[in-house]
Amino acid sequence: MTWRLKPLARRPMNVLGLTGGFHLGSCDATAAVVSNGKLLAAVEEERLTRTKHSYARPPARCMKSCLDLAGLSIADIDVVTIYVDSYDAAAQEMREHIISLFGACPAIQEVNHHRAHAASTYYASGFDDAAVVNVDWSGDQVSTSIWHGRGNELELIEAIARPNSLGIFYSAFTQFLGFERGDEYKVMGLSSYGQPTIDLRGFLNVSDEVYDLNPRIFDSKSRSLYQLVLGPSLKKWRPDLRRHPYEPVTQAHKDLAASVQAAFETA
Repeated sequence: MTWRLKPLARRPMNVLGLTGGFHLGSCDATAAVVSNGKLLAAVEEERLTRTKHSYARPPARCMKSCLDLAGLSIADIDVVTIYVDSYDAAAQEMREHIISLFGACPAIQEVNHHRAHAASTYYASGFDDAAVVNVDWSGDQVSTSIWHGRGNELELIEAIARPNSLGIFYSAFTQFLGFERGDEYKVMGLSSYGQPTIDLRGFLNVSDEVYDLNPRIFDSKSRSLYQLVLGPSLKKWRPDLRRHPYEPVTQAHKDLAASVQAAFETA
């Protein structure tokens, strides 16, 4: 009789992905658990703390919640990934945070911010070949990036560095219109009620090569909790279009929102 040994069952590869941090610029703390490429749990910190955007908060409750939902302990996690690779202290701060919560910490791997964005869309898209475009405020000092996804690979085609940022452009006018950073979606919605009749080329120019943001429109040194970016010239520009919080929304404000959206789409 010939005996055949059964192959040893391999334990799943468990990854705990984290965002959020301890500094004023960080927000939207989140945790997710992936096992062999399958998403088991994902929770935002704000859903548990009831504090929108969780500014300057690390993932704590959401991390514990994800592990509970996945039926795992911290000892079952093979690697922790974090969403930046240019901030030297990020990994150590997160390691100390995890140890304070669980008494131990798996290996931590830093992932480039824009590569993480690109991966989250491309690998879940179902496409085998695709262009991937990220546009945000900034991450790892990059504000816009273009990637080529092919098979399992993501190749960086072009990166545009902060402060040349469409996210900052949109946030500045979001605040000019009386909303907070994070309310950009309200301006996008408001734009559908207006006409793009206001010339914003003094703030954002678009050429065949790349867009150029006028640095006068934002305050790059601001470290306020809500990251106010209204620069001195924008604060004084067109008082007839400026809206303060809780003031009524006029047709002029709708037209400005439409103009901001049109400039963004052109860029």
